[in-house]
Amino acid sequence: MNSRPEKERPELDLLVDLAKLIRKHGPEAFEILANSIGSTDFVRELADLLSASARISRATPHRGKVAKKKSITSTEKTLALLQETDPQKYELISDFYHALQSKSVLPTIRDVKAFALDCGLTEIRENSRQKSIVPLMKRLVLLPTEELRDRLKILQWNQKGDRSLEGWTNIILGRKKE
Repeated sequence: MNSRPEKERPELDLLVDLAKLIRKHGPEAFEILANSIGSTDFVRELADLLSASARISRATPHRGKVAKKKSITSTEKTLALLQETDPQKYELISDFYHALQSKSVLPTIRDVKAFALDCGLTEIRENSRQKSIVPLMKRLVLLPTEELRDRLKILQWNQKGDRSLEGWTNIILGRKKE
C-alpha cells in the first residue's frame, strides 16, 4: 500500500482520466483491459509502454500547439454531434466553418467581430482571427436553424456584393441588388 495521501498520487488522476474514455471505447474494451491486467506479461508490456511514453514526452519540446489543436478538436466534435442531431444546421455551420478556415469569408478579425455583432451575438473579445473562430462558432450553433440560415445568407450576399453604405442598406432592408 502506498503511504502518500490521495491528493499526491498523480497515477490515480491518470486512471480517472482513463476511465473517462469509456464513452469513446465502450465498456467491452474496459472489460478486456481489466482481464488483461491479470496477466504478468501484459503488466510488463504496459509498464514498458508507459515508461517509453514518459521518456518521449520529456524529450519532446511542447510548443503551445496543444491548445490550438484542442480548440479545433472541440469545434469538430461539436460539428460531429450537430451532424447527428440537426443535419440542416450542420450543413450550414460546417460550410461556414470551412469557409472561415480558408478565409473565403470574414477574412479579418474586424470582419469576424462585426459579423458577430450584426448577428446580435455577444462581443468577440479575442484579438486574433484564428482565436475568434471558436467563440463565434459556439455562439452561432445556439441560433435557431432558420435564423442561422438568414444570417449566413446575408453574409454570403455581402461577400459577393457591395460593401458600400448603399449595399448595407439594401441588405438591412431586404432589397435585392438589380
